[in-house]
Amino acid sequence: MNFVHIAHAISYGDGASGQVIAMDKMFREMGLDSCIYAGKFDPKLGAGIKLFDEYRYKSGDIPIFHFSTGTSFVNKILQLPIPIVLYYHNITPAEHFAGIAWGSYFSARKGRRQLLQLREKTAFAWAASEYSRQELAEYGFRQTSVMPIIVDFTEYESVGQDATIVDRFRDGKINILFVGRVTPHKKQEDIIRVLFYYKRFIDSNVRLVLVGGQKESYVSGLRSLIGELGLENDVVFSGKVSFEELCTYYKVADVFVCMSEHEGFCIPLVEASYFDLPVFAFSAAAIPFTMGNSGVLFERKDYPVVAEAIRLLAGDSQTRQKIISAQRKRVADFGVEKIRQGVEKDLTAIKNLLLW
Repeated sequence: MNFVHIAHAISYGDGASGQVIAMDKMFREMGLDSCIYAGKFDPKLGAGIKLFDEYRYKSGDIPIFHFSTGTSFVNKILQLPIPIVLYYHNITPAEHFAGIAWGSYFSARKGRRQLLQLREKTAFAWAASEYSRQELAEYGFRQTSVMPIIVDFTEYESVGQDATIVDRFRDGKINILFVGRVTPHKKQEDIIRVLFYYKRFIDSNVRLVLVGGQKESYVSGLRSLIGELGLENDVVFSGKVSFEELCTYYKVADVFVCMSEHEGFCIPLVEASYFDLPVFAFSAAAIPFTMGNSGVLFERKDYPVVAEAIRLLAGDSQTRQKIISAQRKRVADFGVEKIRQGVEKDLTAIKNLLLW
C-alpha cells in the first residue's frame, strides 16, 4: 500500500502546498509508504517531489489529490485507473474576484464545476475544516472527514529573528498585523478602515502591517484608499517573506486582525495564536471552526466597534491573558500528534474502500 500525494502545483510559502508536504511527512512517520507528485513544483522544496508526468500507477497505490482551484490538471486525475482520495482545501467563491482578478474568477468557477466531476471519482474525501467538509456533503460526497491543516510547531520554536524587522517595528508603536495574500476576499481594505478609526479616535501611535504576496490590481485600490484616509505613513506592505521574517512579524506585533470573508482554514489564525497575539476576526466561512472557542469573533463589520474592542480587550492585561490562554488551548488541537489520532481511524475506512 502506497499513498501517492498529488497536486497540480507545489509552491514555497503556500498553505495548500505545505499541507501536501506535511501529510507526506506524517504518513512516513506513521510507518506508511508515501510519496509526492505534482504538475509543477518549486525546485528549492527538495528532491522528494517528482513531476506527475513521471507517475505510473502500481497495484496498491492510493492516490490523494489535493484540490484548491480549477485547473486543466484535474483531467489527468479523472483518467487515473482507480478511485481517489480527495483532500479539499476549499475554493474561494468566484464573485470575490469579479472585476479585479479575472484569471482567479474563471479558475474559481472552473473549480466548482470540477468538484462535481471529482465527486464521481472520489471514494473518500478529507476537508481542511468542518466548514469545507459540510460543503463537500452539500456537493454529494458520501464518505467525508476533517483533517485540519498540520502545523509543525517545532519549526516555529527553532527559527531565529530578523534583526531589521525588530529594529524597525519595536519602536513603541502599536502594531496591528494581518498575514495572508493581498487579494479581494481577504478584505484588507476593512482592516485599513479599522486602523483609521483606531488612529483617529483612540491612539495615533499605531500602524498596520500587511504581510503576504500581492495582486497589484488589488493593491492599487488599497493604496488609493490609504491615501483618501490619510494613512500613507501608517500601513506597511511587506510582500512575500521568508519563514524567519514571517515569525519575526508575529513576534513584534501586538494584535492580529482578520476581516477575510472566505477561508478554507486560515493558517495565520493558528500561527498568531501560537505567538500569543490576541486574534480579532470576522466570523466567516471556516474562521469560527478554526478558532473554536478562542479569539474574539464578530458577526458584523462595525469598524469603530472593532477598533474599540481591540483597545478594551487587548489593552487590558488580565483580559488579554484570558484571550491568549484560550487560544493556547486551541492551538494544541492542530499539533501533529493530535491530528494523527483522527487520521488513523480514517485510514481504516480508506483501506476498506480502496483495497480489495
